[in-house]
Amino acid sequence: MRHAAPPIDFVITWVDDSDDVWRAQRESHRVTVDVDPEAVAPIRARDWGLLRYWFRAVAAYAPWVNHVYLVTENPVPDWMNEDSDRLTVVTHADFIPAEYLPTFNSRAIELNLHRIPGLSEHFVYFNDDMYLNAPISPDHFFADGLPRAFAVMTPLSIGNNFHHAMLNNLDVLNKHFSKPRAMRQAWRRWFSPRYGAALVQNIALLPWRRFMGFHNHHLALPMRISTAERVWDLEFTTMDQTSRSRFRELSNVNPFVLTWWAICAGEFMPASMKGYGRYFAHTDENLAEIVQAVSRGTDAMLCLNDGELSDFEADKASLIAAFDAKLPVPSEFERR
Repeated sequence: MRHAAPPIDFVITWVDDSDDVWRAQRESHRVTVDVDPEAVAPIRARDWGLLRYWFRAVAAYAPWVNHVYLVTENPVPDWMNEDSDRLTVVTHADFIPAEYLPTFNSRAIELNLHRIPGLSEHFVYFNDDMYLNAPISPDHFFADGLPRAFAVMTPLSIGNNFHHAMLNNLDVLNKHFSKPRAMRQAWRRWFSPRYGAALVQNIALLPWRRFMGFHNHHLALPMRISTAERVWDLEFTTMDQTSRSRFRELSNVNPFVLTWWAICAGEFMPASMKGYGRYFAHTDENLAEIVQAVSRGTDAMLCLNDGELSDFEADKASLIAAFDAKLPVPSEFERR
């Protein structure tokens, strides 16, 4: 029997590096010891001017969303309608414990999102480079009250800065869960046909008795407050250490620890590899492909991750034009 669909909120974190006040505060707290070098790269906080289209896509493609929470330390754009009944702007001080502030660590922010006042048990977390790209249903994110996830194993290596956090996540999971028991108890979800050819990876890695890593789609994450609270209760020291890091550090965990915890606990439903969404690492070579993906709308979601570009302003103008052509109508989240 299927459960009644619960209310689902969206949470988006947004930063505008053109805000001089925010930049000055960040520089006054900058440290270099143990900081993930990618965390302090200028492109990590570069604003593409696409926030209004994120909201237009929500209104057009997910009109069923219960509420949207915009998390930011910057002044909101002039066009934003803060009087919308379905929008709440929250600052870090509204939900992050004072002992962790100020923070410029995206992971510290993400691990505390469940504390946002009024947030629904079921919510979807978006970075500000993740966009809905086609009509989408609540079932895309949650089924029978459980978050969609990919229980697809993928070995990780230490050679990638991003993987440091993932490996730290695995240390937490292997402490609390037995891989053979987890797979045995929810084997239908671990070997779902939704994973397609990726099932081969689960079969190939069966002999290893510890979790070695999971498929990372780098797209919006469906989450539950109760899962975050449980991980905080059982792994307070780990979560506290990350939250106390002003900038991302190699010793941090990241929000995938919450998604992977749900997988290991069997509290998830399989997501489909086909059509779930598409990730782009933006480069000089793939702008045309990105514009085409936006225009066609064949992918339910897009992540347009910033990269080293020779002409940022030109690429920015091209993307704004593509989104404006696709989503020309202002949404309820904009001033009329």
